[in-house]
Amino acid sequence: AVHKNHMYSPDSECNTCGDMKEAMEPKLAYGDRVFTNIDLLKGAAKKITNKPENYTVLSNQGGDKLLLTTNQRAAEFAKNGWMKVGKIDPNGEYREIPGAMNEATSTCCGRCGHKHVKGTSCPKPFLSGKRHCRNRS
Repeated sequence: AVHKNHMYSPDSECNTCGDMKEAMEPKLAYGDRVFTNIDLLKGAAKKITNKPENYTVLSNQGGDKLLLTTNQRAAEFAKNGWMKVGKIDPNGEYREIPGAMNEATSTCCGRCGHKHVKGTSCPKPFLSGKRHCRNRS
């Protein structure tokens, strides 16, 4: 518990871990794929042959990365601030969740410190101080 608290505390600086932001992201497992382009993601989704409906697409807080992972692993990433933005249907086609990527509906959450769509669950870890969305420019 102490190690976990040290690793994921937003206020601590870890000289041995490198960048704290990187330390807070879950490690990719076999089958997890990161994309910076939606077209590349769609191409990879069509190549999934074993139950494509078991895959979820998530986006990081900045919106510059898309992650293709299994439904089970998606829950773990969601706890670390990734937002569910799409699903893969049984034909291997990417289906966006309506409003998930709409920046206009995203607002700063005073509770968790992240910018996300009102009504969706608050991403973890909660941010405070200069990392809180109202303190960032």
